[in-house]
Amino acid sequence: MRYGDVPMEGMPFEPDPQAVAHVTLSLPGGELAGGDSMDGKDYPIRDTAYSLLYTVESPEAARELIGKLISGGGSENMPFEKAPWGDWYGQAFDRFGVMWAFSVESGESGEAAG
Repeated sequence: MRYGDVPMEGMPFEPDPQAVAHVTLSLPGGELAGGDSMDGKDYPIRDTAYSLLYTVESPEAARELIGKLISGGGSENMPFEKAPWGDWYGQAFDRFGVMWAFSVESGESGEAAG
């Protein structure tokens, strides 16, 4: 939904009507929601000060999702591999510069990755 699709009467701001007011991404186990800035300012996105952490059921599923982010114009930030704390973990940036961290609890998948 774009701001132009939402009645803005009585709102203390006037966002760009083409800016995204609300969007959802449905994922197994949950849903992410977000939208564009209401003040119309451009903010730098690519950073590691924030990220989205997605815990999946298997290393294979995590590798597939990371591969999709990279093939869609993103880049790997940290290889997906067994982490020092025993779980599987890795990071990738999507094409918009948002960092996605992927985790698989070792008890959920054993040593299935290779």
